[in-house]
Amino acid sequence: MRYLFVILSFTLISASVFSQEKDSIYTIVEEMPRFPGCEDIEGTADEKKKCAEKKMLDYVYRNVRYPKVSRDNIHLFDKTQIFSFVVEKDGCLNDLKVVRGSTKKVNDMYIKLILEMPSWIPGKQRGEVVAVRLNLPVRVRFDL
Repeated sequence: MRYLFVILSFTLISASVFSQEKDSIYTIVEEMPRFPGCEDIEGTADEKKKCAEKKMLDYVYRNVRYPKVSRDNIHLFDKTQIFSFVVEKDGCLNDLKVVRGSTKKVNDMYIKLILEMPSWIPGKQRGEVVAVRLNLPVRVRFDL
């Protein structure tokens, strides 16, 4: 079986307006959290964001382990799944939730993958490091 892994929108999205509380979990901040690996590159914030997204995709490609799937069960994977988590002030990921998932086996595979990610570059609001909740949409397609 040949697999084609497609991320429809691996861009991190958030759904609501940020909070003003000091210890709150924000959803939108001036500097959004980023996957690590692009801290030393010169360039604009957009270039750093694109680099971080590429690094995250590379991480996923290297680390995802799909369970064996028959042709009859491909539909379990062939939809967008959404996972939500908080990037804490220290960059650790916390409070992982399945917003829209698949089977327990598929959800657990992604949960494990996300929880094993390296610490992220935390988000900032008004120059201060803050906790930020992110939503991560993932889409997998199998090309048989």
